Amino acid sequence: MEDYVSTELKQANDSALGLFAIFNGHLSHVVPDHLSVLFVVLTKRLYFFSRGQPDFWTEPENKLVVANVGYSLAVISKNGVAKQLSVDHEPASERESIENRGGLVLNFPGDVLEHW
Repeated sequence: MEDYVSTELKQANDSALGLFAIFNGHLSHVVPDHLSVLFVVLTKRLYFFSRGQPDFWTEPENKLVVANVGYSLAVISKNGVAKQLSVDHEPASERESIENRGGLVLNFPGDVLEHW
C-alpha cells in the first residue's frame, strides 16, 4: 500500500504542468515524509523555471519523464488504452546485478525473496 500520493497541477501560460508522485515507505513513514516535502519544493522550483520560458512545455522535443524504483508501476493512457511505462524492480529479476555488486539474493521459506 502506498503511504503518500502527491499531485501538483499548475497552469503555465496556455499549458498545464502536472507532477505526480507515489511514495511507499514499506511500513515506515520516514522516507515518504521526507520525499513528499522535497516533492513540493521541487514542484515550486519547476513551476518558477517554466514561467520564465514560455515555450518550455509546448515544444515538441519535450518529453514525458517517468522514474520509478520498486513495484509502483507507471502507466499512461491514450484514448482509453493503457501502456505500461515502467518495470518492477524486484530482487529475483535483478539477481545478477545485485550479486555483481557484492549483494546476496536468498529465497526464504514461503518464496519471499530478500536481498542484502
